[in-house]
Amino acid sequence: MIILTVGIVLLIGLFIGYKFFLTDSKTLYTKAIDKFYGQFEESIQKADSLLIDYDFTKPVVIEGNVAFDTDMTELQAYTGYNYDYRFGIDQPNEQMELYLGMLEDDSLILDFLTRVTPTRVYLASSKLFDGLLYEDGVNDLDFSSLTSIHFDFDAVLSVGTTLRDVLKAQVKEQNFVKKTTTVEGFDGKVLAHSIVLNKAVVTDLKNALADGYLNNQSSLEALASLLGASSDDVKTMLEQLKETEVSEDMGELTITLYTTQFTGTVVGLEFSDEDNFFRYVEQDNKSLLVMNSLDEDLLKVETENNTSYLTLYTEEEPITLKVTENNNQGTLEFVVPAGEAQFSGTGTYSIETTDNARQVIDLVLDVKAENGMEVINFSLDTDMSVTVGEKLDEMNTSNAVATDDLTEEEMNQILNDLVSAISGTPLEELITLFMYS
Repeated sequence: MIILTVGIVLLIGLFIGYKFFLTDSKTLYTKAIDKFYGQFEESIQKADSLLIDYDFTKPVVIEGNVAFDTDMTELQAYTGYNYDYRFGIDQPNEQMELYLGMLEDDSLILDFLTRVTPTRVYLASSKLFDGLLYEDGVNDLDFSSLTSIHFDFDAVLSVGTTLRDVLKAQVKEQNFVKKTTTVEGFDGKVLAHSIVLNKAVVTDLKNALADGYLNNQSSLEALASLLGASSDDVKTMLEQLKETEVSEDMGELTITLYTTQFTGTVVGLEFSDEDNFFRYVEQDNKSLLVMNSLDEDLLKVETENNTSYLTLYTEEEPITLKVTENNNQGTLEFVVPAGEAQFSGTGTYSIETTDNARQVIDLVLDVKAENGMEVINFSLDTDMSVTVGEKLDEMNTSNAVATDDLTEEEMNQILNDLVSAISGTPLEELITLFMYS
């Protein structure tokens, strides 16, 4: 009997301890911070593997091909052709290049190549003339102003790690209000653990954040890198932040963590004030993100497995987008209202990055525009590659001829060749209008 009684007491104690641990708001919040930061870190690492640095302090070449088809009267003449393009910048050698080519059945009809330097502009065309033409003159392009379009993912993770650690340290059990409720995106009851960020809580938090970065040199330098400032400037800014008093009329922001009732599994997070909320809820392989203002939905993103449904609410009909992605390949379906008209369509895309130096993007779109009286179809097939670190092709300028040195006969020959090249193409009318306008 004594053994049975002791066993029952121990089981009750274990159950109470188990339930307390699972529903202890402080423990759950720290667990949630780790969970969501882990998801954030995973997303950052995925983005890092997909993106390359568009570093214009190195040579960069962007090139591709575009073809389209449409029943729009104004553009039908331009269908049936392929359009090649290439844009390159070589900052170290202060050169920029632009190439445009028009092809029919893989046969080149017309092309132009322009190479820009600080003091000269060169022009070439394999269909109009041999060699190079040039014009002298100082251009307004400041090559020294070209910088890197670079997202430092390591710096983001360093800053984020410090933020995570500070937030976990600042969680205090006495600040929470707990209740059982329901929430959109989750089937069944959940526990809502809410904390109000009032003046006192925000004051403690801002001071802890400032100290967190001030006491971690590597994280401080990472923050400075992301802000584009020096470490000393960021240090001064953080010290001033500690001295700044939080306003009495700051309003109140409530953070609510949603967990399952019996297992304490984190299923959602919400930020809200008197008028707005931002909420994320997940269950099994599904998730729902909602942004709401003044009781009106602004944005919804529903995800199930590899498919996401985005709805952006407007004053008119909502904009919708469905994306299904797998292994950097995906399909699109979208509807975009525009006044009395509506655009809808489908598409496919793929993204490939190799050696952190070359990125290839393929995109195919089929779009339908309708306004109740007329339907217009438009299809686009394009590919683009971005290469970082490869120099522009060498250009032999030793025999280049100044445009001012061209004889009247040579200029007439170029014009005749131009007329011959564009004869029977939509460019004939376009260039004729341009030349005589």
